[in-house]
Amino acid sequence: MSGVEEAADEGVRPFRQLELRDVPAVVEQLELGMRHGAESLDAPDHFVTVLDEPELPEGAMKRVDAKGIPVLLYRDANGVRAIGAICTHRGAPLDQGKMKDGCIECPWHGSVFDFDGGGVVKGPATFPVTAYETRIKDGKIAIRPKA
Repeated sequence: MSGVEEAADEGVRPFRQLELRDVPAVVEQLELGMRHGAESLDAPDHFVTVLDEPELPEGAMKRVDAKGIPVLLYRDANGVRAIGAICTHRGAPLDQGKMKDGCIECPWHGSVFDFDGGGVVKGPATFPVTAYETRIKDGKIAIRPKA
C-alpha cells in the first residue's frame, strides 16, 4: 500500500500538487504581493492640515489622520517628512516601528521604508508606502501626496 493510500485509509486528505491554474487563487487567499497600505488622499492638488507645528518636536514621530488616511510624520533637523502609516506587507502600524537613518522599520515583519520617498529599503514588503509633500504655514503642518 502506498503512503497516499494509507493516508486515505486514515481519513487524511492527501497533498495535491498545485497546478498553474491554482496559483491566482492561492495568491489571493494568502494575500501575497497585495498592497495593504492606505490609499492616497483624494485631493492631490491641495494641502491638508494635519497637526499644529509645536506638537511635533525635532526627533519626534507622530501618526496623524488626513481625511481618514493614516499618515506618519517625522521631524528632524531637515524638516518634516510624511509617509503612509500602514505597512504595505501586512498592514502593521508603522508608528509602532523603530526609526533609524531616515527609515522606519515595521514592528511586525521588519520591512524597512525610506522616509523621504516611501520606498522599500528591505522586505518582505514589495510595495512602497505613499510619500507626502509637507509644508508648515501659520504654525500648522500640512501634507499632500508627492507628485
